[in-house]
Amino acid sequence: MVSIGSILLFAPFLVLVLFLTSRALVSQLNRVVELLSRVSEGDLTKKLSLGNNPNDEFNTLGRATNQMIDNIGVLMKESIAGTRDLIEVHHELEKTMVRLTQNNEIVESQTISGGYGQSANIRHPERRGRTHLSGRCCYPSRQRVCAIRGPGG
Repeated sequence: MVSIGSILLFAPFLVLVLFLTSRALVSQLNRVVELLSRVSEGDLTKKLSLGNNPNDEFNTLGRATNQMIDNIGVLMKESIAGTRDLIEVHHELEKTMVRLTQNNEIVESQTISGGYGQSANIRHPERRGRTHLSGRCCYPSRQRVCAIRGPGG
């Protein structure tokens, strides 16, 4: 059996081994925590260094963490590219709206200035080329609408 003397002899050695092992594990965990804290602040430039043993749990954790950082970087680049595309489309839509507004003002000014023969075809496409010769609506069902809009309306 094991004597008390041998236990007292090996106990300090066992405590020392356990202390050093736990210190090494905590140190590696602290590296992971530090890196993930930096990632949470937006720093994707750092990665965990991997050890020599591919089956080590900390190497597995390190590979997964590094892959996660790479994936976040790809997602951010795609998001930035999508945002740039949306901004570009927004600018094109603004330009189109300006052109539409200008065209609308031109049509309204032609209608107001008496060019209602030209605008009649725009407002009533079913007339197929008919113009307002008398300034009245060609269709009795639309006389109320034309009266509100005025001649050529």
